[in-house]
Amino acid sequence: MNRKRKIRPKSFILQTQILITILILVGACINSIILYNYIIQNQINKRKVEIQSIASQLNITLHSHVNDKLRAVNPYPNKQQVIELNKLIQPIVMQFSNENPNYGLGYYDRRLKSIIAIGPIFKESMLEDVPKSYGYFRCYTTGKPDFAINNTSIGWMGEPIIYVNVPYYLDGFIIGHTWANMKMKDIYINAFKAAIIQLLIWILVLGIILYTISQRLKIIRQGLSTFADGVTKETFDSHDSNILSELIPAINKIRNHLLEKNQLQHELRLSEERFYKLFMNSPDIMILFDPETRKYFEVNQAFLKCFGYTREEVIGRTSEELFYTPEMSDLLCNEVITGRSITNVPLTFRTKDHNELQLVVSVEKVSIGGKEYLISSSKDLTQQRRIEKELARLDRLDLVGQMAASISHEVRNPMTVVKGFLQLMDEKEIDSTKKTYYQIMIEEIDRANNIISEFLSLARDKAVDAELHNLNNIIDTVYPLILAQTLKEEKQLIFERGNILETKVDDKEIRQLILNLVRNSLEAMSSGGIVWIRTYMENKNIILSIQDQGPGIDKAILDKIGTPFITTKETGTGLGLAVCYNIADRNNAYIEVDTNSSGTTFKVKFETKED
Repeated sequence: MNRKRKIRPKSFILQTQILITILILVGACINSIILYNYIIQNQINKRKVEIQSIASQLNITLHSHVNDKLRAVNPYPNKQQVIELNKLIQPIVMQFSNENPNYGLGYYDRRLKSIIAIGPIFKESMLEDVPKSYGYFRCYTTGKPDFAINNTSIGWMGEPIIYVNVPYYLDGFIIGHTWANMKMKDIYINAFKAAIIQLLIWILVLGIILYTISQRLKIIRQGLSTFADGVTKETFDSHDSNILSELIPAINKIRNHLLEKNQLQHELRLSEERFYKLFMNSPDIMILFDPETRKYFEVNQAFLKCFGYTREEVIGRTSEELFYTPEMSDLLCNEVITGRSITNVPLTFRTKDHNELQLVVSVEKVSIGGKEYLISSSKDLTQQRRIEKELARLDRLDLVGQMAASISHEVRNPMTVVKGFLQLMDEKEIDSTKKTYYQIMIEEIDRANNIISEFLSLARDKAVDAELHNLNNIIDTVYPLILAQTLKEEKQLIFERGNILETKVDDKEIRQLILNLVRNSLEAMSSGGIVWIRTYMENKNIILSIQDQGPGIDKAILDKIGTPFITTKETGTGLGLAVCYNIADRNNAYIEVDTNSSGTTFKVKFETKED
């Protein structure tokens, strides 16, 4: 009995699917046949209008061009007359054929009992009488255009055609007719294509219907299977009441219970997801660990970035294995487990690279998925204190700049007087040793003046006198000076001039920038070294590149490069590059540094300014 109940619905469903398929296919075939015949008839009616228009236009054109010649025709059949008329009428017919491709047309003379002109295919052998069995002469009886379908043809190699014959009147008498036709094959092909497309659409609809039915049946089967599982596992999903109508009361009670349970689970899941997102994306260093084993269960991106570990290196390990002593770990955990809160406890940690970090740590107890965990939240004080130190240092530099700006004038005036007297004494001195001393003192005064100028350049926020310039032209103005210094130091200078656009800059400041960068490159190399100056376009930026063959810049200094008083030279002031960075900033440019043991490249990127 149970077996019959199991098989019968399945058999009925299969029979229904087969019946629907047959009905749709039969309907599709009938519809395609009807459509095929409808399109043929519609095309015939449409083509009747077109071919009558062509035949009538040809009739009118012949009236206006050859009526006089047609009046002179001898009514007795004569091949010579046919040929002469063909020479006159055939060009007109061919012109119409070219203007109306895929249509046949021509003129038949009743008196000469012959085709006079025919197109688009023309052979002289076609200039002959037409068999009376073709039925082409009914228009002589009716005096009106005559439409018909013929199973054979003259101009289309015997293929079936639809045609119209328009009687040709001359002085009130019908002396012949013009005709136009087209192959029925074209109409049949168009109709066949449309019918096939219609049939394919029906088949597609059938496929969609069968697919939809099969999907619905699949849902029903899945619903029954789920319900059976629910009976044994005491869990239910939503079901269509029409499928299991006998169990509606029981299902409603179970469904209400499950809805409440699912809602609670959904809210819990959303809460955990929100917690996880906040945990992972928090800017603070977050750690989730087991209070019993002390092993890390999860850490966030801020933790990995700060300490330099990968997630795989951390998960499953303990705090004492990574950072601090077991006593400190036990103290923090025990405090939280016993109900006390840990808030903003300052601790010192070490990163994977053994760098020291100062953090303030807070620890709380949380429950996730029914399990107790400890969550640690830490803030990094190292960067904050580093920024505070840097701000204090910048304040001191600002004070130095202000002092330099205020006292430079007072310092330079006496130095100028001293230099003048030293030059005067040098000119009058005869003792070569003393002259050497004077020259050394003058050079040192000049060096002191240069340092004061660099201080002033950093301290002053002067306006930029920017105009359109080409960097190549600016380099040309300082190139002789740079080359002389290079040759003096027994080094080489190469200028690779690129095809670059103009940009708005202060040419005086850019000359100073180039001189400072090249001077640094020369001082970084020993004799025989090469300095390259290059200009080129990179995307929409103009690049000024200065490359040397020096030993490179140490990484510790590279991070601070451009900061006043940071230098790699024993006698340097650390102001040259700081001036360069200030000049670049004032001229809407920025500097990139690429360095290794083979040399250093300074790339100054300028924006293009096209008028």
